[in-house]
Amino acid sequence: FFSIYPNPAADVLNFSSDDEIASVAIYNLAGQKVLQQTGNVKNLNVSNLAAGAYLATATLPDGASSTVKFLKR
Repeated sequence: FFSIYPNPAADVLNFSSDDEIASVAIYNLAGQKVLQQTGNVKNLNVSNLAAGAYLATATLPDGASSTVKFLKR
């Protein structure tokens, strides 16, 4: 229900969705949460993350969630 761009991302990861995104959590591939933002999320500063692959999980206000993989360069 959402898409992200650019992928790979250097500094800012943008979220595109028809619905409001209530929260976004970023996980490394070991499953550790490394970043989280709540509120009507439109973009996320990922400049502090190390280069590599991550999972972004977006949650809607009704509790539905979806996950996509992205690369941080």
